[in-house]
Amino acid sequence: MFRALTIISVVAAVLVAIRAGRLLAGTSPADVKMGRYPLLEALIAFVMWMCLVVQVGTGFLGATMLGHSLRGFTLLLHTGCGALFAVSLAALAVFRAEPYGVSGPDSSGRFSLVQKACFWIIDLCGLGLILSMLASMFPILGTHGQHLMIKVHKLSALIALLATILYSGAAANRD
Repeated sequence: MFRALTIISVVAAVLVAIRAGRLLAGTSPADVKMGRYPLLEALIAFVMWMCLVVQVGTGFLGATMLGHSLRGFTLLLHTGCGALFAVSLAALAVFRAEPYGVSGPDSSGRFSLVQKACFWIIDLCGLGLILSMLASMFPILGTHGQHLMIKVHKLSALIALLATILYSGAAANRD
């Protein structure tokens, strides 16, 4: 079941990326809104997205779709990008807390309600991803608890991926 959901999610992500590319293909480079954010925030967002791409590639494609657990170089790559992802996600949550606040419209009107909700779902799932792996590294949970934390990690990753797809679709429709 989880493998089927993952395959459907990855296919949907590819379709959203293709659709977003088609929407932007008819615009000139001057029409694309560049420089919305300060340079530091844009750099942090870039690091987070690149880490997310590497983690989806190593985690979902390797462990879920091919059916084998992470090992060797892919495990090191996934873990290293996981640390960078955690730090950059926390930094983005601090930098973008006000514009992504769901209590009212942001002053610039840059983000829709769907984008705001997806941002906070991604943040909460990111926290679940971080805590589930940290909890599974310590022997306090026992073997059953560690297996449970791996399931929580996979489910949090899938929900975060789905929220990312929804966010990308909402951003493509908004731009």
